[in-house]
Amino acid sequence: MNLETHSPIDSVVIRVSDVTKRFSNQVALDRVSFEVKAGANCVLLGPNGAGKSTLLNLLAGALQPSAGQISVLNNSAGHPATRRQTGVMLQISGVPQTLTVAEHINSFRSYYVQPLSFTEVIQLSQLGGLEKKKYSALSVGQKQKLHFALAICGRPSLLFLDEPSSSLDVQSRLQLWEQIDKLRANSCTFVVSTHDFQEAEHLASHVIVFHEGNIILNGTPEDLRANFADSRISCDTSLDPRELIKLPHVKRVEKIGNLTRLFVNEVENTVRHILSEDSSTSQLEIKCATIEDAYLHLLTHTEHDN
Repeated sequence: MNLETHSPIDSVVIRVSDVTKRFSNQVALDRVSFEVKAGANCVLLGPNGAGKSTLLNLLAGALQPSAGQISVLNNSAGHPATRRQTGVMLQISGVPQTLTVAEHINSFRSYYVQPLSFTEVIQLSQLGGLEKKKYSALSVGQKQKLHFALAICGRPSLLFLDEPSSSLDVQSRLQLWEQIDKLRANSCTFVVSTHDFQEAEHLASHVIVFHEGNIILNGTPEDLRANFADSRISCDTSLDPRELIKLPHVKRVEKIGNLTRLFVNEVENTVRHILSEDSSTSQLEIKCATIEDAYLHLLTHTEHDN
């Protein structure tokens, strides 16, 4: 199966510079700036109404900014040359109800010079056996799979996905992530908006967190975890909490019964120290910081500061 795309690795495929988007008196995005490099999985996080879907519509050319500049694949968003290299899966699809899965896919494939084959699209979107079924007869999850299929028909080098795994069961969600990984391995770049933190953990190589139309964090998942979340080490040890708190990566120590609980921003070296100083340490349990932990901490502090 040939999925090769043509975005040069490490090149910037998206540039957003001081972009503002207003709807009447409401500011959906306020002077937003960022870049996305080729081959990235850029995940957009933020509460409802934070501006994520508005941004995706701007990047896809479905909306125009009120101010600022957007460059997508070295053209304006929505430029014909850009559209030929991008795929879009938004929450509102506008797909005709009476056509079958096969008719929809073949219709979209006809728009492109070098589309994926019909078989490749069916395999990547997990729609085998549903080719003759009308859109109106599909389940919510099956419709979501078809929306993804239509987004990848043109062998895109850039994909915009808005809540791609919503309405999918656990197995279908994992299969979708597997297909996204395959496409990314062939130099496809993704911008994904999601509320699913498991999805963010699996997909993200880059995270942008939005709050009330502003970017409050722009970096890697590691940046997010290291700066805004703590890992937790719990164990039964004879070491004195007053000494443990002095270790470089320990931020807080609690004693609960016979257990010592350490909140740290680096796990490995802390665990090595504990085991080297007390070989009788037992009941060792580690909970690593997650994107969700960091996101909730960051959002809580942002709202408090505001």
